[in-house]
This record gives sequence, structure tokens and C-alpha cells, in this order.
Amino acid sequence: MAAKDSYPAVPADSLEIEIISEYCDEIESYNKKIAYLQSKLIKTAVSLNNFKVISSIPGAGQLNSALLLGFTGDLARFDNYKQLNAFLGPEI
Repeated sequence: MAAKDSYPAVPADSLEIEIISEYCDEIESYNKKIAYLQSKLIKTAVSLNNFKVISSIPGAGQLNSALLLGFTGDLARFDNYKQLNAFLGPEI
């Protein structure tokens, strides 16, 4: 059944191809917006005190460091890693 609806089995000017093309364009647009926001977040986080230290941790990366600092704020308000873990919760 699915084979009848696959790309090679439908004409290139079919409605299905047009719909799929529009979805692909929309996904590409969202991906560009996400990349822009990630870049903006990193540029903002670079000026924060702990960014350089956190992003130097192997595996942390710039985006994860920016997200952590954006979510937690000033890390100096936590006396130890246990308080940070409690703040972040079990989802992380």
C-alpha cells in the first residue's frame, strides 16, 4: 500500500509532492530560526563570568554552557553541586 504512494509512484506535479515540499521548506525555516537563536544565546552568554570555565569542560560545549547559565543564573548562589542538582531537578 505505501509503495503506491511513494515518490517514484506519483507524478512529480502531484499534490503529495507539493505538500511534502512545503513541509520541507517549513522545517528548513524552523531550523534556521533555531540556529539563529542558538547563536544569539551563545553570543550573550560569552560575557557571563562562568561561561568560559563551564564551556571548557569536555563535552559541555558552548550551547550547553549557555543554556545552563541561562536557566540557573549566577552559579555562585549555589554552595555546592548538590544544591545545583536539586535546583535542576531529576529531569536533567
